[in-house]
Amino acid sequence: MAKTASTSGVSGDRIKNDSAFERTRENMAEFSRAGKAAKLLRSIFRDVTINAKDKITQARLLKVTSRILIADPVNERGARTVNNGDLQQLHNFNFNVRAGISDVLFVRCPVSFNRTTGEVLLNIPSFVPRNSVQQARGVTHFRLVAAAAAINFDSEQYVYAMQATPELPYNSDPTQATTLTLALPANSTDTIVAVLGIEYYQKVNSRSYALKTGEHNATSIILVDKAS
Repeated sequence: MAKTASTSGVSGDRIKNDSAFERTRENMAEFSRAGKAAKLLRSIFRDVTINAKDKITQARLLKVTSRILIADPVNERGARTVNNGDLQQLHNFNFNVRAGISDVLFVRCPVSFNRTTGEVLLNIPSFVPRNSVQQARGVTHFRLVAAAAAINFDSEQYVYAMQATPELPYNSDPTQATTLTLALPANSTDTIVAVLGIEYYQKVNSRSYALKTGEHNATSIILVDKAS
């Protein structure tokens, strides 16, 4: 904006106060809110996306949060918020554009949320890793990671929970069925967002090394539940 103002001869003060720039001020305010929402999501789920992201994750998230904000049916233009928008547009967002969870994990893992108790449950059935997990070069083990947060995009406050399976060997032996339970505040009035990710490891002499393979590490949003 500084460069534009200087080139066109329009001062920052005029943009802030002149009625001719009312639309500009509205656009700037809404762009700022959408940007903060995108940044907040990245910060919340940093632990589970650190190896499952790409160079344009923020830009792609911003594109989605902007669409969400525009869908706000309550507030006037310039005052629209992500909190009041169509947050379901976040569903199925892949933090890594090269790999979504459904591209590397070929198992249906039902997820549910009980707003009364605040529990998010992810049910992982028994499966054979070599048949149901996309192989990554050098992988000997992997684990599934689930995370969820109760988020208020207006105040930028949230409560976060994460749980993971143990490191599982990448072989032909069936895994044990398990349920990952994420405890969030009971009766929360905030939006619940849950993600599922996969992390690849190579074990050498009993020590595990994370494989930072951008083609296979994946984390995707699998649940969005907005309070009525």
